[in-house]
Amino acid sequence: MISIDLKVGELEIDQNYFSPKIDIDFLSESTFSSMLELWTSIGIWKSYRIIKDEMILIFMFKDKFLKTIEICAIEDSKKITLSSIIKKLGGEHKYEWGEIEINNDIKAGYQSVLIKYN
Repeated sequence: MISIDLKVGELEIDQNYFSPKIDIDFLSESTFSSMLELWTSIGIWKSYRIIKDEMILIFMFKDKFLKTIEICAIEDSKKITLSSIIKKLGGEHKYEWGEIEINNDIKAGYQSVLIKYN
């Protein structure tokens, strides 16, 4: 369901592959395109949200190129938890291509996993 190639930072979700090499057009052509929703748009930054099974995925683009993927478990999810997501992604680490970290947003009251690309 969800995994990552730690050598290059390519994330796989249900046979869809996401990496810093993709652009906004690629996302709109993926099998997730029918679930794709523009979330924010500020200057050169755009983010798109997808609600998939028991996860919320937010893809942030700068000048059309992917910079961050945020993964949130839907509250009250019985199958997917933040700890199971971070475990499948190999934990929090910095890599040559970017980093994986847990985001604890105290003001908004939620946690998520961030995959940040250089």
